[in-house]
Amino acid sequence: MILKHNQELNKFKNHKDFFGIKDSAFLKEFETLLEDSDDSDYRLECSVKIENNKFFASRFNVYYEDKYHSGNLKKIFSFFDSLTSLGASFDYKLIDSFVNTQLDLNEVQQIICGIDLREKNEDSRAKVYILFKENSTKWINKAINFFDYKDPKFFNLILPSKIMIGFDLGFNSTSKIKIYLPFIQFYLENLAIIKKLENSFSSESFELIKISRQVFISFNQNNSKRILHLLPKNPDEFLQLINNPQMQKLYSFLKDKTHLIISLSEEEIHRKNYTEINVYYGL
Repeated sequence: MILKHNQELNKFKNHKDFFGIKDSAFLKEFETLLEDSDDSDYRLECSVKIENNKFFASRFNVYYEDKYHSGNLKKIFSFFDSLTSLGASFDYKLIDSFVNTQLDLNEVQQIICGIDLREKNEDSRAKVYILFKENSTKWINKAINFFDYKDPKFFNLILPSKIMIGFDLGFNSTSKIKIYLPFIQFYLENLAIIKKLENSFSSESFELIKISRQVFISFNQNNSKRILHLLPKNPDEFLQLINNPQMQKLYSFLKDKTHLIISLSEEEIHRKNYTEINVYYGL
């Protein structure tokens, strides 16, 4: 555990050094969260956002891989409290209204905590995600009712499988909730599911799905805009298809990194004009 913990801390420091990320009080608190998680089984995921040809790299997610969900949630909300003491202002009403008192930690598979720091505090966010176990019917139903989705784009992709709920907490008291539908490799080898995906997406999007080992499809609360989070089988082939110079430049650093995930909006895939790309690595 100690060896793995040191590896994750080194991953954090190497990412900071490569992208020239300046230390800040907020980032120091995130590093403290990592240090305080030395008794947990966790992995760090590093991230870079490409937005209008600029790189934003002070982005990290902590995946808690053990089953000590109660203790990990305490660490996460203690971390959020430390950010509040530095000037962040969080609105937890969305979390309270969705989770309420119904959350049974026995139904939870994994908890994830993230941070996205920008130059201006009002543009920064903290994040928490809850991945529910297989056949989470109650939470699928709750998400459908809570989101009030009527678009068939959403319902056509619901499977009797897992669901992940993500909460974005802006440092300026804004908040968003997202739903993630995971299609792991097992599902992507199922011809019936592949056909469903083909019928649900444009040919451009489906071409990227076909060359991915895993796909998470996310929806925002207020619209049915879909984001595809893709784990390519062959990153070189994948990047040739999206043909984005900034992504190619970033990939020169990420070439030897593991578990490379690329997030793209369905609209931008269709237009083949990317103004925003999120990249994650390191799990």
